[in-house]
Amino acid sequence: MVSLPGLLGVPLPLAAKGLSIGFAVGCVFLLMRARTLFRHPAIHAAAVLTLLADHWFRLASGSGMEASMTAFLALALGLSLLTQPRPTPLNMAAYGALSGLLILSRPEFFVLPAILLFAPRASSPSAGLRGYAVLLFVLALVVVPWLWYALVH
Repeated sequence: MVSLPGLLGVPLPLAAKGLSIGFAVGCVFLLMRARTLFRHPAIHAAAVLTLLADHWFRLASGSGMEASMTAFLALALGLSLLTQPRPTPLNMAAYGALSGLLILSRPEFFVLPAILLFAPRASSPSAGLRGYAVLLFVLALVVVPWLWYALVH
């Protein structure tokens, strides 16, 4: 992520901090948009305020590290799972891509694809199998090139 602005001449430390702040703002934006998932507006407001008040979230937001990007990806995946009770193959592809990016940002998320195989509910068993195949295929498209590069180098 940092290399893209770096190719445009942006100093890498500045690019890292800018991306970190951008993903933190994205987290707040995603949580603000999720107001319909909360039973009461006060609970939604408390969730947003809790995120903004969290010391570690604020510290990570300007650090230039991967924490705010990981939080953004995890929040995007979680909200998508909550809002799509019957995921389509396109949803499953998005889950695979987000899972792969989460694995690349924080390797401990490797357990996430296994959990996702049990989380989404398809309208039929064949649709479920097709969705799982799509999820795993897209996950592999994201993660395998990095694994190949890591093994070669």
